[in-house]
Amino acid sequence: MYDLGRVTRAWLTCDPEKLSVLERIMMDKYIRSLPYETKKMSSQQNPASLDELVDVVESHMVTADLLKSTRPDTEWGRKASGEASRTRRAREPRWEPE
Repeated sequence: MYDLGRVTRAWLTCDPEKLSVLERIMMDKYIRSLPYETKKMSSQQNPASLDELVDVVESHMVTADLLKSTRPDTEWGRKASGEASRTRRAREPRWEPE
């Protein structure tokens, strides 16, 4: 147990190479915990640091909230009360008897 603690403390010292590995691991873990759309968008941005990743995710969340607040209270053509929205019905096909 002592050796494990010593190795862990040595690995987490302020060596820039070790810190960059740790930051990449943290970024990977954070990206994997995000919802699908946010994960997809943040992976496409390819952030170089943890700070950039947080900025990208925050801007995506703000944009999603703004878009959500500007949409009407309908979802997939249905009103909020559950009634179907008024849409034109499709015409019956006109088949000529042969």
